[in-house]
Amino acid sequence: MSKAVRFGPEQVAAARKLLQELPVKEKDKSKQELAAHLGRDIQAALKKGYSAKDLSELLKENGLGLSASLIKAHADVRTAHKRRPVGGAKEESGSVVSGEKGMPRNASLTDDADANQ
Repeated sequence: MSKAVRFGPEQVAAARKLLQELPVKEKDKSKQELAAHLGRDIQAALKKGYSAKDLSELLKENGLGLSASLIKAHADVRTAHKRRPVGGAKEESGSVVSGEKGMPRNASLTDDADANQ
């Protein structure tokens, strides 16, 4: 039988220090993750007048194969939060109640019927 290996306090402390000082290991990114990571830089380049196709070709020349459609789709996603939802009404006092178009928030469906009786 083999004898159990024992480690002294100094060895344990050295191992702990070694593990605690390890830097974060960067993993490779997918094309989607790369587009998300470069999002602000892509937006800035688009604002400078470059097209998604221009950026795609530039990145491909440098070994980063992102398609123009992926760049464009990602640019659309990044700006979507700035747009008002399609068909959405502004939320203000007296605004429209969902499902009851044109009726003020504090109106009741039975108010008119009760008042006429």
